[in-house]
Amino acid sequence: MTRLTVLIFMLAVVSFAPASPSSDGGFVVSYVSIDHVYIDGGRARGIEVGDTVTKTVKGEIVARMEVEYVSMHSASCRVLDGSQAVGTGDIVTIERKMHSRETVPPASIVTNTPPSAPIAVPATPASGKTSVPVRYFGNVSLAIYRWNDNSDADLGFTQTSARFNFRVDNIWKKHATLTIRTRGRYDVRNSAYNTGSPEQEWRNRLWELSYKYHPPDARLGFTIGRFIPQHLGNIGFIDGGLLSVRLADNLQVAMMAGRRPEWAYGEIDHALERYGSYVFFRHHSTAGATFEQTFGAVGEFHGSIPSRTFLAWRGVVRRGTSLGLSHSVELDINSGWRRERVGHRTSLSNLYIQTWVHPRRDLRFSVQYDNRQKYWYYELISEADSLFDDRIRRGIRGSVDVALLAQVWLHASLGYRKTSNETKASISYSASLRKSGFFGYSGSLLISAFQFDGVNENGFGYNARLQLPPVALVDPYIGTGGYSYSAAGSDGYRRSTSLELGATLDLSRKYFISHRSEWSWGDDIEGLRTTLEIGYRY
Repeated sequence: MTRLTVLIFMLAVVSFAPASPSSDGGFVVSYVSIDHVYIDGGRARGIEVGDTVTKTVKGEIVARMEVEYVSMHSASCRVLDGSQAVGTGDIVTIERKMHSRETVPPASIVTNTPPSAPIAVPATPASGKTSVPVRYFGNVSLAIYRWNDNSDADLGFTQTSARFNFRVDNIWKKHATLTIRTRGRYDVRNSAYNTGSPEQEWRNRLWELSYKYHPPDARLGFTIGRFIPQHLGNIGFIDGGLLSVRLADNLQVAMMAGRRPEWAYGEIDHALERYGSYVFFRHHSTAGATFEQTFGAVGEFHGSIPSRTFLAWRGVVRRGTSLGLSHSVELDINSGWRRERVGHRTSLSNLYIQTWVHPRRDLRFSVQYDNRQKYWYYELISEADSLFDDRIRRGIRGSVDVALLAQVWLHASLGYRKTSNETKASISYSASLRKSGFFGYSGSLLISAFQFDGVNENGFGYNARLQLPPVALVDPYIGTGGYSYSAAGSDGYRRSTSLELGATLDLSRKYFISHRSEWSWGDDIEGLRTTLEIGYRY
């Protein structure tokens, strides 16, 4: 941790007086994963599976989610669109449905999740001129994860981890935010792996420690510390700062500078500096159409040696929630040793396009096109050309969600993927059926299956999960799954099966205990996984 980030933390902690979250009928986002958002309300506050969760900025919906799982005091929501707009501590609202008749369709299940999502403006209060209350959110937990490997490899281990997430909004009753996300873990392995990993190892990581000041009506804003510049896409964390200038209500420019954290490199001597800038434009019409575009440039260097320089263009165009298109484009500018390796001054390293149509409440279509290429960067400077795989991954996937009966939804998808140096394409299929509303709307059943026919492998698999009715304060579930595949050059199929049992105990709105056990057996895996987590939400 740098002196700068330590100073940020000390100044913020001693300067604010915490207050309870607003009780205006909204719900607080307690945690955000890759494709799910968790909120601090459950059945005790009337939330049911199928409810729509929205985040609104200045009267416009910028993110939409669907409640997929509900316990007594919390709920898990699948993101439908606008994932970049949701963060821990945000206030969201619930649109309750007529559960006896219909629910909102789930988000499309995509085998290869894209690295980007529709961009949205971060949430801010309606006016920067009025005093706003201090709010704090977060959670802390302790977990023990154990893998008992019963195979001959004996690769079992025990992992003890602690997680701490903390966010304070409106420090000094201004539009300033302090965010801390950290995790520490201790691994004890039955034996050292072939990769040379030690039998015992501490791994501590500070994911984020940032101080942000971006008033909605001010001309200048800034972020300092360790953070991710969201408008520039998935460039990762940096230790540094970002300065933004609002030229107009719908136009913003920004500049950033910093270094990648040390844990982001494969080698300690691969320290990389990053510089970048972007222009963000946003227009919202009275008819409900939204147009958002970001144009940026990023340079990464190891001293005077270029690692990667690229131009980025990403954005979204949508009409309400019924129709939309998002895109992400990255164009590499090659110089020095990269020009010699690539052989071109420019190269298209990322092109992703997604479009969706939601003509009715009971029907949704989605099409995705993905064309990404592995690019050269500083850590590969000494790697032989013959070891570098620059094959382009070009693919397209279509999916549909449709309501069959009341609270019964079908999802189906078809994917096609092909690399530049192979004559055969990989084709994948998937389908899932979900029934919610069991046991007085507190239970649900999800059954899914998939099949793939690839260049070197082909096979199929299945999963099923039943959310059982709560017993006292306990929310139990049971699941099973399995797969079977054959590889080129081998005889017969390899099969594996698993059975999962789990439950969450909500002692109150603040305290929780969760447990999960998974038994696996078959040709590839043999053993038992168990996880026990104790946590506190504040």
